[in-house]
Amino acid sequence: MQAREIVEIVKKSAGLKRKTAVIGEIFNELFINFPHTKDWKIYGDDAAIIPHNDEFLLFSTDAIMSEFIVTDPFFAGRSGVLACVNDIYCMGGCPIAIVNALVCADNKMTKAIVQGMKFASNEYKVPIVGGHFNSYDASSSPSLVVAIIGRAESVLRGFQAQEGQDLVVATSLEGELKIGEVYTWNSNNNLTSEALLARLEVIPQIAKKKYATCCKDISAGGLLGTTAIMLENSRVGAIIDLDSIPVPKNSNFADWILCFQSYGFVLSVKPEHTQKVLKMFANANVTAARIGKVTGDRTVVLKKGNQTEILFDFFRDKITGIVKPENIVI
Repeated sequence: MQAREIVEIVKKSAGLKRKTAVIGEIFNELFINFPHTKDWKIYGDDAAIIPHNDEFLLFSTDAIMSEFIVTDPFFAGRSGVLACVNDIYCMGGCPIAIVNALVCADNKMTKAIVQGMKFASNEYKVPIVGGHFNSYDASSSPSLVVAIIGRAESVLRGFQAQEGQDLVVATSLEGELKIGEVYTWNSNNNLTSEALLARLEVIPQIAKKKYATCCKDISAGGLLGTTAIMLENSRVGAIIDLDSIPVPKNSNFADWILCFQSYGFVLSVKPEHTQKVLKMFANANVTAARIGKVTGDRTVVLKKGNQTEILFDFFRDKITGIVKPENIVI
């Protein structure tokens, strides 16, 4: 594929478009223009951070699309828990417990959703400690919201990528692509809970060692979309080498860069620590690679061979529209 084709595919992707809707407007209304939260400095984090004693409490939530629930209710329930767990780990934390809110009129579908949540709760060893359920008439669309609390000694932010740092992607190339309302790369099925947790726990270790300043999990925006959002939030840009992105064997590159990954993270790493970070992931049987360099010009450039194309110019373009103020100190 040519670099220009990749730009078009990413910009048109449904997953990335869902990130653009009115997120910036909601953010401004609730966090920038609301006096009780204006000092919290949350410009793109995947979980809210609450200082507590000598550590931090982390809160996050995820809503599953109705179309996804109808198509595969078990996997939707499993994915709701998975997404929240990833949000906590990508902030450098470890989960404590989960609650949920489920609305579904179909008893068979309800049971499948619950079994999916139960399955993921067991595989990640995170207890579900409460919830809320409503059953309406059959014409109503099912909905699922999962919320999670975690803790962290040190945190990785979602908006602290810094000029000169390396972009590192950590992923699992063993898995299967599920194509539906959400393209999903499921790399969990053949792993024990111990193996799942071992690869997740690398990120809190990186946070404690302060090898990186920023991390996001690869969600519905896909690999390049998630990376671009992190850069937008951080008021920076990057040069991304497409040829350096690890890709599963026999996989379509476009599908790979667009999919939600059950295990996938992008980090902004201090360059003097990049090799250490890559080794830490390798020791946990995770495929990790340096895919680019953070720049200060707020332009995301894709490089493929001798081709270069601009994916986003944040002087003109918006994804979420959430950007940290200049010279902010965290």
